[in-house]
Amino acid sequence: MVQRNAVARITENRFLAAGIALIVIAVAVAFALINDDEDELGSKLTDRGGAEQAAGRNDGTPDATARAGTGGASTDTPAGSSRGLIPGLPGGPGGPGAEPCTASKVEAPGVTDDSITIGQIVTDSNQIPQQLRPAHEGLQAFVNVYNRSGGLCGRSLRIEYRNDNLNPATHSQDARELAGRVLAFVGNESLLDFLDYQREPPFEPTVQGGGGKVPDVGGLAFSYGRSQSQWHAGVIGSVSPTLVGGGQYKFYADELKAKGTPCREGGVVYLREPTGASEDQARLGQVSIEESWGGRLGRGNTQLYPTNLLDPVPAYEALVDRMVADGMNCAFTYTDVQSSINMALAMRNRGVWPPDRCKRGNQCFRMFSVVLSVYDQKFIQDAGDAARSVSTFIPHIPLVEVDHPAMKVYLEALRGVRGARPSTFSVLGFASGLMFVDALQACPSAPTRTCLIESLRKMTNFTAGGLLGGTSPFRTTRATFERYGTFNWKWIFNKWVVMRVLERNGKLDFYRVGPSQGFGESALQVARGSPGVR
Repeated sequence: MVQRNAVARITENRFLAAGIALIVIAVAVAFALINDDEDELGSKLTDRGGAEQAAGRNDGTPDATARAGTGGASTDTPAGSSRGLIPGLPGGPGGPGAEPCTASKVEAPGVTDDSITIGQIVTDSNQIPQQLRPAHEGLQAFVNVYNRSGGLCGRSLRIEYRNDNLNPATHSQDARELAGRVLAFVGNESLLDFLDYQREPPFEPTVQGGGGKVPDVGGLAFSYGRSQSQWHAGVIGSVSPTLVGGGQYKFYADELKAKGTPCREGGVVYLREPTGASEDQARLGQVSIEESWGGRLGRGNTQLYPTNLLDPVPAYEALVDRMVADGMNCAFTYTDVQSSINMALAMRNRGVWPPDRCKRGNQCFRMFSVVLSVYDQKFIQDAGDAARSVSTFIPHIPLVEVDHPAMKVYLEALRGVRGARPSTFSVLGFASGLMFVDALQACPSAPTRTCLIESLRKMTNFTAGGLLGGTSPFRTTRATFERYGTFNWKWIFNKWVVMRVLERNGKLDFYRVGPSQGFGESALQVARGSPGVR
């Protein structure tokens, strides 16, 4: 009997196919949740469930005036802590300049007199469209540089790493085993993270060990259960089924209008998969593209186009032909990196992309927007000149800005991990490690799970020393939405950089196009359901 590979399991299994969709959805929602601060937030979307302003935070969330340092923990630093600097990283804990600190005896899973053990579970399979191993490489790079700087009060960090290989049984076994012997999970990036949490509010962990629940620090969650749990602190925030915005589409619209080449109609491309989750999130993005606070295309001037996960270039060529026949001249994709490559190649093959090489007049596409997962050298290498002018948004300093102090430290640390290369998921892994030790500044000499999760829940404006725009992982907006009822929904990141594939000094790469430095900042809206208690 021939053994099925990971792609076959994805195609045949409802939940594994959903996992692939969720990695796309997570990064797509990260962009859909952007809205321009200068716009008035309050338009009523009566046909879409009533999108209104996502005003403020729920009770119990830190007030906006809470301390927000570059490291991010909002609690005051106790006497004898080890707050200081990772060499060259502003706001990072540990290392030269830190205050003296002596480890104390403590009874906590994973903590000994000279070490702290953390767990990490990653889906690492070269047969799936999105590679997640860089999350481990980034965390390992952080641990290496942090341990060289002296660790936490003399305790070095140790990673217990597991690859679930996209196998539910393996994942569940790994999670149970690690829960009993680590202080926390740090930087998990598994497509199976929906197995670890309830699927309805309050989204409690289903995996426990070591005498209780395990703090889940950093990473980008791919399921609503994990992302919205009070036991997970997302390093760039948390996706939700209710919050949406349109700042990136507003940026595109303003830019194209200034050039005299506006979008007339927009095609929204999503993955056809068993759960319908990809289509659901594409419909939220469609709202952002149409509304006045987003792309301003207006109702009825967008259309949804389904694709399959493994569709080849010829299938995308047929899709492009349909879009052209329908009058589309802008494309917005909610797909993985390989699907986005195939879409770009198809647009080029049909002569409608890139804009500066198109000879088809009004049929030329003016915008091609992709999600965070496509911010990868693989996209440029495989798409070639078809990658030109493709745009996206990212929550961290661009990888090409090698002179930025925080980026310098990250890149230097990554060089110490064999085979590692810079990527968004690697940045998230590195930042997850920093979030973990930054939160432990509340109890550096005697770290416990209780202290860690309480510190994380008070954390505001976590920037990983300047790598990220800033995240308050437990900031929420209260909203009522269908099956979930009334819940305090955690925010995704709302500070970003617009990136575009351009040729500069003879090199084709993703480069910053806005803002000129630092990060843009936005707010969120409730796109489905209604704010507050209904």
